[in-house]
Amino acid sequence: MFHRIGLGGDALRRYPIISRLLAEWIAVGLVSSLLAVILAQTPLANPFDRALYDQLTRMRTYGPSDKILIAAIDEPSLAELGAWPWRRGIHAALIDRLTAAGVAAIGYDVMFLEPDPGGDDAALAIALLRSGRTVLPVLQVSPGEAGRAARTIRPLSALATSAVALGQVNIAPDADGVVRRVSSRVADGGACWLQLSLAARAVAEHASPDVVCSDLAAASRRGGPLIGIPAALVPFAGTPGRFRTVSAAAVLRGEVPAEFLRNRIVLVGATAAGLGDRYPTASSGARGGLYGVELQANLLDAALRGARMELVPTGLVIAAALALVWLFLAGLFRLAPRLGLPLLFGLTVVVLAGSVLAFAAGWWISPLPALAGLGLAYPLWSWRRLAITSDALGRELARFDDAGESGRMLGADALSRQLNSLELATERLRRLHGMVAQTLQSLPDPTVAMDQECVVRLDNAQARALIGGQDPVGHPLSYWLSTALGSRTGQIALAALNDGETPLELTAAERSFELGQSAIEGFGEGAPWTIVRLTDITAIRRAVRQREDALQLLTHDIRAPFASISSLINTATGPITMDLLQRIDTYAARGRTLAESYVQWSRAENAEVRPELFSLGDAAIDAADEAWSRAEQRGVTLATQIPDDEILMLGDRSLLTRALLNLVDNAIRHSAEGGCVDVVCATDGEHATCEVRDCGSGVPAELIPRLFQRFSRSGGDQQTTGAGLGLAIVALVAQRMGGTATYHPRSGGGAIFRLTLPIFRE
Repeated sequence: MFHRIGLGGDALRRYPIISRLLAEWIAVGLVSSLLAVILAQTPLANPFDRALYDQLTRMRTYGPSDKILIAAIDEPSLAELGAWPWRRGIHAALIDRLTAAGVAAIGYDVMFLEPDPGGDDAALAIALLRSGRTVLPVLQVSPGEAGRAARTIRPLSALATSAVALGQVNIAPDADGVVRRVSSRVADGGACWLQLSLAARAVAEHASPDVVCSDLAAASRRGGPLIGIPAALVPFAGTPGRFRTVSAAAVLRGEVPAEFLRNRIVLVGATAAGLGDRYPTASSGARGGLYGVELQANLLDAALRGARMELVPTGLVIAAALALVWLFLAGLFRLAPRLGLPLLFGLTVVVLAGSVLAFAAGWWISPLPALAGLGLAYPLWSWRRLAITSDALGRELARFDDAGESGRMLGADALSRQLNSLELATERLRRLHGMVAQTLQSLPDPTVAMDQECVVRLDNAQARALIGGQDPVGHPLSYWLSTALGSRTGQIALAALNDGETPLELTAAERSFELGQSAIEGFGEGAPWTIVRLTDITAIRRAVRQREDALQLLTHDIRAPFASISSLINTATGPITMDLLQRIDTYAARGRTLAESYVQWSRAENAEVRPELFSLGDAAIDAADEAWSRAEQRGVTLATQIPDDEILMLGDRSLLTRALLNLVDNAIRHSAEGGCVDVVCATDGEHATCEVRDCGSGVPAELIPRLFQRFSRSGGDQQTTGAGLGLAIVALVAQRMGGTATYHPRSGGGAIFRLTLPIFRE
């Protein structure tokens, strides 16, 4: 028994270069994987990730929600209403203006920490109560009091209790000072706050921010210290200035129409130079940072759009990086060296494209671990493979030098000398094999030449095509035979070759072969080489079977009606009557039907299909039209049910029409007078069905297993049926169009023949 050369223990002992290559390959993979894991679990990749993330953020912009409006405390407002801080009465008037215009909610991003020197705190509190939809900010600062990590700064008590809710405005930049993520909820001592804009959204949607935040508040009540939801990446809408903005002074002057303000969520905040808090963000780039109120607008816009940007878990990043690294190494191990760099480039594009596509879908996955692993694996493996190859080549050439060929070696360096020596060493072998190889290629049958150890050394194109284009050279003969014929038949063939019992006819996968062998001398010492061929005789065997079937049809079925005609003519006495002519015509029609069935079968089996685009309904109507006169003669009602939407098919329309006509004729023939035959077409979106239903007696149970076989009749009067090819033609046409033909008994009596076919997809 021979086995294919692989990476088993025997192969590794026989081919030590394979063992060394495998060990080096594993070592390269482990080193590259370690680098990918380190980059995924440490901050080393952060600078690259942040730069790429910021660039993608700046490239992706959204149209901000029309529901958001910023009322900016800008330079014109300060010039008109006075220097900052304003009297609380101005804030009260602004809130009253917005409330009167019917805004959905107000997020007032101004801290009111000290009493108003002018005594307008009461007016502001009344305005907040009158509004019933204004959210004021709170802020957590570090360090806290009494050793706490942080403390919460709230507005004046009177204002805090008058506001409908409080919202936190905590912003924590990353290590490089850029804001990319914000925590949506923070709790301290049993109190919990949403971000200011998110609390305003809750108010606008008639939800209680405290209820939304109740779970975190309960956790804070149990835990005590300041806790918060982990900061999440913000899907910024774009660069600064993207949100619709009006001046606070313009609102106070009444220049902003109430219709423009109605049902909007208004965020009030400072944008004047030197007044408002400003943060560099992933989206701001060289244009400067976002004002705090703009950052709140981005958070609110993301919530309204349902947009998110989440980090892919580190475990998945590592798994993806390792999968790509080992996939790349597998390609390097199996593919030719010239394909290594294109493979590296292709996988690099895949990694970057995957990261960009994930970003577009709301996920951020760092590409650097995978890129670094790939980038390290390529030079390491190239170095080690070159070293191993050079060593092995030197050893083999040293063995060949014993034959006196070393004197012709040339070259400036070691590798060049080895290559030149290799060319000289293979020149003689190339000439030696050339004649035999050309001879094998000229043979029409799959042919291989094996050496004394039953290992294939030469083959032709037909031998490779027989095993799917694989190269059998260097493998045992049993590999080629088992791949071509199957494991069991391959063993039979190998035993026949060993015993000299050739030629031998074999059958595999519905194909017939003749196995032969012959010896050739002159290839080394010992036993001669052997030529083994597999001649495909499938077409010959099929032709023989078809000829036998045809002869059976011609000698038995077709002869019968013409024998009956001859008998009628020979026994007729007296004048020719109409009854005699009708009987002769009946027998002649039966003979024509038998001959036509055989012609239809031959066309369905052998004719070249020229695919065309057509409607299944049109084919069904054509078949029904052609059978209509026969239905009328038998008193059978023939009806078609075609859906309004066209069902497109790609195939041979004439063959399908012929198959449907066979089913309709069969249904008419087996239906009693006054019966009905229905042709129903339908589709489920993927496949189309065409059913022919009759009200006859159905098919006997014992005939169903062979119903679609050639020369099998579906029942009825054997004197009026055809050759038994009609349903076989139907099954063959369905198969050639990629579908199936099935039979189903009809409830209440009758038969249903169903064609299931694939629908054409552009």
